[in-house]
Amino acid sequence: MRGRIALLIRAISLCVLFCPLMATAEATLPVPAGVQAAGVPPIPKSLVQRAEPYTKFRSSTLLDWHPNTSAALIFTATQSPGTEQLHLVAGSGATPELLITQRDRVLEATVQPLHGNHVLVRTLANDGKSSLSLLDLPSRKLSRISPADESAGTGVWNTSGESVVFTTSTTPSKLYTGDPRLPEQMKVVTSAQIGKWRDAQFSPNGKVVVYVQEELDADSLWIYDTETTKRRKIAEGAPPTRYGAPQFSSDGSGLWLTVKRMPIPRQLVYLDIAAGAESAVPTSPSADVVEFAISVSAKRIAVNATENGSSVLRFFDLDSRKELLRPALLPGEITGIRWMPMHSPAGGANLPLKSRAGFQLGFSLATSRAPRELFVYDIETTKLVRWTNGAVAGLNAFQFAEPSPLSWKLDDNRTAKAELYLPDPARFPGRRPVLVILPATSAIESPRGFIGKYQFLLNELGIAVCYPSAGETARSSMPTLIDRIGEQAMLNADRVILQASPSDDLQTFMSVLQRLPRIAAGIFLGDKPSPPIPDRAPMLLFVVQETNGRLTPDSTRQISIGSEGASGDPVVRNFVFYAQLRFLQMITGESGLLPQDEALPYKRPL
Repeated sequence: MRGRIALLIRAISLCVLFCPLMATAEATLPVPAGVQAAGVPPIPKSLVQRAEPYTKFRSSTLLDWHPNTSAALIFTATQSPGTEQLHLVAGSGATPELLITQRDRVLEATVQPLHGNHVLVRTLANDGKSSLSLLDLPSRKLSRISPADESAGTGVWNTSGESVVFTTSTTPSKLYTGDPRLPEQMKVVTSAQIGKWRDAQFSPNGKVVVYVQEELDADSLWIYDTETTKRRKIAEGAPPTRYGAPQFSSDGSGLWLTVKRMPIPRQLVYLDIAAGAESAVPTSPSADVVEFAISVSAKRIAVNATENGSSVLRFFDLDSRKELLRPALLPGEITGIRWMPMHSPAGGANLPLKSRAGFQLGFSLATSRAPRELFVYDIETTKLVRWTNGAVAGLNAFQFAEPSPLSWKLDDNRTAKAELYLPDPARFPGRRPVLVILPATSAIESPRGFIGKYQFLLNELGIAVCYPSAGETARSSMPTLIDRIGEQAMLNADRVILQASPSDDLQTFMSVLQRLPRIAAGIFLGDKPSPPIPDRAPMLLFVVQETNGRLTPDSTRQISIGSEGASGDPVVRNFVFYAQLRFLQMITGESGLLPQDEALPYKRPL
């Protein structure tokens, strides 16, 4: 943990009215150093032992390929925070080679083209600012290259690997370029007071840079000429157009990019720079394009899009844009599609030339029964190979619950949807409690992947888990969703626990709770300062929030976590998770706590 210079305070509040605990001699989890606990049930070590394996699933996210060895650069993480690491994986089943252990969240990393001696790493700190650093692979030394007082965007190498370009979003936005091995030579080549800049990208010859200028109502596309030092606008979208990930065509005459124009989902389009004309790749009308990757050698476009709540990987011919054969994948979430570099000796000498790198696409896939794993698909042999394994010994993921759809009608006759995970009725008979996890209010639907440690709720506590679809309608139609829950034979609508979205603030979440008289409890796992909780909340509450070292007036209902970097400390974060489980045990009425009816601050009419 970094030096304790400032305190990061997180308070967990439990409104536990008239709930004396039953005496027990069982060993309990000690409160971590720097943490104060009051009004919270002791956490038995037996609960920790049951839940701990569910915090150890290891996910692997593909970031890039090494140009000379075809090793995959991956970002790995367990369900327990604070264990994020960068690795190189040489092939299927190979032991990952640790590069660095990164405390800050890794957002992106790209290997230096041609030489492969350096990696450009973009990370996100607890203060919300992102930074760019250069990792020297031989020495494993990590050096920051972006200004400390600015938030850096995506960093991109030029084709020779001698220079990088990136933007900063801190006003005024700036465009930096230079040799990252000589950080003192990184310089601002242009800046502007209007809007935020992002998604900078070099042209194939390295002489032109394209970037997006993001404003309140719409985006515009700009190019900067490194020789003339002039910039000009090449496209301006009508509100509320959003551009994403522009990439030059191989001859530099056009751009591939995603375009979002409400109410149409994001499309992949080609923009002719000289003519200013757009043409779209014919994906499914309902497909929301998340990312794309182009292989000039294979003449293929790979597209990762969200369709009907799940990721879909599609391939298109680069010239005709006709859709081609694609692999059959389990429903889930796809991230990080990347073609192997053409000059890499992937696959071994016994394979035909065209089956080597340039014809193999790597990506990460998370399903309901497996954490995010790295896969490689060969478009010639149609062979799909898994490279990593993030399973946990002793846990049979094939027995994990898979979601079933749940739908209900809205007032305007539209249909709202949710994914419902149900516990085993043989192990947990009767009507079971339900944890409803609110989505962000973003209108973009995100696919559901691996729910990780929340499988513990299903397997060990018998609590169903429900994920409503994204959008504000999930909140406005909560009473109807609760009614639909009550119609399910094994669910108890009077034992619904509502968990806030990560993007919510406490006031917003409390307003949602106050409009839902049937909610039994609320869980808020926030990381921003919020006003104190009312002395008498209308229900059981479990709240994590930053309070700058101050407890709310009723200190008997709180835990205070006070140590710098607490949000990234696995000991503290696991303590929070186990405390959350203990809170949920109160709702289910497990042994060691009061029965269900007495655990609630008041009884609800049935």
